Amino acid sequence: MKNKIMLLNKPWLFQKGHKGYWLGKKRSLKVKKQISLMSSGDKSSRWKGGTTIHQGYRMIKMPNHPHCRKSGYIMEHRLVMEKKIGRYLMPNEKVHHNDENKLNNNPFNLKLNDNNIDHLKMFHLKNKRNDVKYQKVSFYFKKGLSKRKIGKIFNCSHNVIRRILMEGKDA
Repeated sequence: MKNKIMLLNKPWLFQKGHKGYWLGKKRSLKVKKQISLMSSGDKSSRWKGGTTIHQGYRMIKMPNHPHCRKSGYIMEHRLVMEKKIGRYLMPNEKVHHNDENKLNNNPFNLKLNDNNIDHLKMFHLKNKRNDVKYQKVSFYFKKGLSKRKIGKIFNCSHNVIRRILMEGKDA
């Protein structure tokens, strides 16, 4: 009731030309389809050239790629590795960034692993106690920062921070 009274006090809201004029208006399916087509893909005002960043990785819009996601995006480092070896990567093959910078997709910075187990053994399940990263993470953790905040500092998820702290205690 209160909201209706407030709307009645704003007659300009319902005047043609105001952006709120079209809110709640009923449209036919044909008109809805036309509006959808006018504001999708490269016609959209939010179009950024078909690239986006997801969980620190650069994603490229390639809807015709055999291993793209439902949204049509694929990770750029996988495309770079495919070009380097001259074939499509299998879904179980993993690409590792040697410098651990997810945006550095230089072909010389990437290494291909046959599966995720080999990838984890080679690069992520090392003894972290003597590692500089473990020392930095434990420093912030002892200061009282949460794992999520530490993850934002190191640009990774809180699960990675949890794993680093657990492996450091076990070692």
